[in-house]
Amino acid sequence: MAIRARTTSSSSRSTVVRLTVALAAAALAATLAAPQPAFAEPSIKQLEKKVDKASAELEIIVEDYNELNQELKDLEKQHAETGKELKPLRSRAEQTATEVGDIAASLYRAGPAVTVTPIISGSPDTLIERLSLLEFMSLEQDDLVDELAATTKILESEELEIDDLERERGKLKAKKSKKQRAITRDRDRLRDLRDIAMGQGYRDNPGLKAPPIPGGDAGAAATAVRFVHGALGSPYQWGGVGPHGYDCSGLTSAAWGSAGVSLPHNAAAQYRSIPHVGRGELQPGDLVFYYGDIHHVGMYVGQGKIIHAPSEGQNVRVSGIDELPVSGYGRPA
Repeated sequence: MAIRARTTSSSSRSTVVRLTVALAAAALAATLAAPQPAFAEPSIKQLEKKVDKASAELEIIVEDYNELNQELKDLEKQHAETGKELKPLRSRAEQTATEVGDIAASLYRAGPAVTVTPIISGSPDTLIERLSLLEFMSLEQDDLVDELAATTKILESEELEIDDLERERGKLKAKKSKKQRAITRDRDRLRDLRDIAMGQGYRDNPGLKAPPIPGGDAGAAATAVRFVHGALGSPYQWGGVGPHGYDCSGLTSAAWGSAGVSLPHNAAAQYRSIPHVGRGELQPGDLVFYYGDIHHVGMYVGQGKIIHAPSEGQNVRVSGIDELPVSGYGRPA
């Protein structure tokens, strides 16, 4: 009996051990098969923050690019004008050099007799006039040569500056493209997550309702306001000045350009170029500038709202004036 009892007890223990091992193996397999937290998909909120941050960084790059582009255009225009000045200078210098050479050659060919002939002929004025003319033309040629050298030096300096700006523009363009690719990737993931969570209706959200366009006003500001209303829904496009897309400063410069007022294609440059106004003085058509380094701008359209081109992946829309940190206000004239 004692032997049978020990055998039964040993068998029970073996069964328990086998069951424990089986359960442990199953638990380990489940743990290994489960998705690891390190590779979890980011939430919509996390992706939104990432996209917003990258978009803000891209906007700074775009505005720097726009400013550099404007600087390059101005320099190229100046360079062309310098080239125009150089052409007649070179022509005059060549003509004067030819005339001086002709007079000097004729005097050389005449030889010593040139000093005797006037005395015999009784007309020394001819020799004096020719020598005086030669001296005058030599001095004039020296002045022309100096002017030509100075203008050529300016031209060469401008060419070097243009080369430097072209290189810098290339670097900014590459930086912009890299940032844009990253934004596109994250924006696509964000869109897919939002589609799952909220459906596709959010994509067509135009922002706040736009205030009515002031009627009966034919001034420049009213023209600019009508322009931005007409641009609502247009896609954000870096460097864009319409009609198929805009960036922030491209929209405001195009709007005021339609009213005959020229603005630079850069938010900070626009702020520097126009008179500033206080918040209490804001009128439709005024510009609202954002962030400490002023890399964003929108147009005030009344009722505490602006129309602006927000950032990569967002269309031109209506927003509250305080949606972003305000830096200042200005009124193009």
